Amino acid sequence: MQDQVGWDIRTVDYMVPWELRLFTLYWLIVTIVLAVRSIKLAWQLWSVLTARSYDPKTVTPARLAALALRNKFMPQLAATEPESKELQSLMQQAGRSFRRKWELCFVQITTIKNMATLTVALSALTFVLLFMHRMRNITLAHGVVSAWQLQAITDEALITLFMGLTVYAAAYFVISLCEGALLRRKTAWNFYYGEANWSK
Repeated sequence: MQDQVGWDIRTVDYMVPWELRLFTLYWLIVTIVLAVRSIKLAWQLWSVLTARSYDPKTVTPARLAALALRNKFMPQLAATEPESKELQSLMQQAGRSFRRKWELCFVQITTIKNMATLTVALSALTFVLLFMHRMRNITLAHGVVSAWQLQAITDEALITLFMGLTVYAAAYFVISLCEGALLRRKTAWNFYYGEANWSK
């Protein structure tokens, strides 16, 4: 009996669809950008400053704010000479600097969150476009789509969803760590230095 000859996706020249190529390029760019932003954000929150930065005699408002952002506080400052005008001026300037740094970090977190959400949305759109593109080509060429052809098309299109969800999961892991750290830093600032120095 003569074997039935059918269309085999493995026997034809494969051309990567433009949808997949475009999304892959976008995915690479977004992954690099998110990695750089995440490293910069983590550096601001967890990097170690020099020992000189912890000297109460030489501390400046900017340095005090940078230390607080890294969860390093000097409660002895608020405890000594609380009525000193110099100390009050230092704490108020440090509070403004800390609030600015804190809000900039939250802006970075929001940017990472938005980029991750956009990546997932684009991966879903690419999945639909890629699936429709392959189905249309096979239908025009052969009139009918077999079960294994449908599975092959679906597997190919699912790659985009996997790529998008990978970025989304990694970004939200970073976001959850940094967002929680920032909220704890603000609470610690209010505890050690007073909420008044935050709002001024």
